[in-house]
Amino acid sequence: MTLMKNRRLAFFLIIFLSLALVILGILVNIYFPYRPSPEEAANYVHRLEGRALPSPASSSYIKDVKVMHVIGDVPAAQLVVGTYSQVDSTGATPVNRCLFANYVTRHWLTGPRTYSSVGGWCRSPRGQGPPILMQGKQERGTSLVIGLAVDERIVEVQAHWLDGSISTAPVIEDTFFFFRADGVEVEWVAGIDGLGRVLSDTLAANNEVHFSPLNYVAVRQVTTGDDVFVIGAYSFTVQRQECVEVTYLTAENARRFLEGKEVFIGQQGCIINPDASDAVGPSVSTVVEGDMVVSGRPLNEAIVAVQIRWSDGLEQRVPVEDGFYFARRPDTSATVESIRGLDAGD
Repeated sequence: MTLMKNRRLAFFLIIFLSLALVILGILVNIYFPYRPSPEEAANYVHRLEGRALPSPASSSYIKDVKVMHVIGDVPAAQLVVGTYSQVDSTGATPVNRCLFANYVTRHWLTGPRTYSSVGGWCRSPRGQGPPILMQGKQERGTSLVIGLAVDERIVEVQAHWLDGSISTAPVIEDTFFFFRADGVEVEWVAGIDGLGRVLSDTLAANNEVHFSPLNYVAVRQVTTGDDVFVIGAYSFTVQRQECVEVTYLTAENARRFLEGKEVFIGQQGCIINPDASDAVGPSVSTVVEGDMVVSGRPLNEAIVAVQIRWSDGLEQRVPVEDGFYFARRPDTSATVESIRGLDAGD
């Protein structure tokens, strides 16, 4: 009888320890990610090849992914900066050239993943559009500025930082890149030509480096759990651009925002010379803490909601509130295939 009881206790003890190990493994996997090797991070980013991109008018895809830089100075992550071509549904006709930066971490059980990103910055053939397109981001105590030099006269870009220092980055294949491991933010940048002269028309791009609600023609704040997103709209009169910017605020940055202090930006999207086919307006699709976030501002006031079609087949109706739509899908690898505007009769 005692032997049977001991065997039963041993059986339950084995089950308990097994469950404890499984739970421990899950917790370690979630809460203790680590930095992957540069090769693993770069290979993971190359999985973008062939992925569908959101486009209100037609389908487009990612092609010719190229890794430009891999930086290992972000805690528990590799920062991968690269480019790709946006091509039409046939895969033959280039539509835009795009720049991105992915923060890639690695989990013990599930492997590498992008936990945050900057980009989807795209431009038409060089020489068209504003002279510089750029984005900045603060992440885990580090500072990043990436951009595309559209103007062919720009051979290098000069950055002026809030600590008073100045640094210069060469333009490589029309891209430039600044990274500060100490987290100091950039104050402003300027394009430099082959004679070392500052191109004054590149200074307008500094409107996109720092988050300033005062520059917005419309703004909406979205709170999901402890996270705060600020969506703002702004315009450029040169070559008429309508833009939307999504800022992701941590608890600390939310406090700074509510106190009227400067906080970092997230991502922007613009439409140049919009026409009737662009009624759904500029949109932003990005990864935030493993979730896919999509937001935008319809240019047609009759649009009261949008229909988002995802690559996994899901169709999601999202209302337009305060002039903007906002959708967040948790822990998904699906991407946006199309966004369609809906009026009150739909």
